[in-house]
Amino acid sequence: MEQLTIDDKGVGYLKLNNFDTGGAAKQAIDNAMQAVHNSCALILDFTELDGGDINTAEHLLSYFFPSEQSFGRLANDNASDYLALMSQPTLESERVKADMPVVLLTSPFMQASGEFFAYQLKQRPQTTLIGRATMGVSTWLESFNLPLGLQIDMPVAHYQDPNGNNWQHIGVTPDIDIALEASLTEAKRMTAQWCVKINSW
Repeated sequence: MEQLTIDDKGVGYLKLNNFDTGGAAKQAIDNAMQAVHNSCALILDFTELDGGDINTAEHLLSYFFPSEQSFGRLANDNASDYLALMSQPTLESERVKADMPVVLLTSPFMQASGEFFAYQLKQRPQTTLIGRATMGVSTWLESFNLPLGLQIDMPVAHYQDPNGNNWQHIGVTPDIDIALEASLTEAKRMTAQWCVKINSW
């Protein structure tokens, strides 16, 4: 977790640079999401996030969707083997409120698991993507050792949504296409306006 703040307007800000592997990474996400649970809006800054562990991305996504909602699957070339992805059923009382405005900052550096997260979150109502289109890589690589201490990365799986689609060569396009250096300022402006409206109700 690179940065976690809540400003005086009640806007939560979470910056993440990688989906790390393992229980400690998921616990850090749980702690962060608990901290911003009562925010009036949330900014997720993934502009420097390249990828990482898809199970950790799946864990964070579970905070934004109902239990056991399908996120598609990872499949090998002939789809004979696959890994189903879905929202986890263990977060019921901790999920983000369905009407909480969420902004995700995207960039061309996001790939694989980062793009998977953006692709799914874009389907959520009350979510706005701001920044630039992502890299457009929906394949997952595995490293293989070669003689003389060399190593090669080979594609071993690709992502498919429930309709068989993905973001390969296209990327995940933002709702507001804006220069990266201006994306956070725009996100703060929008969320501040939303929080003023929410707090006036």
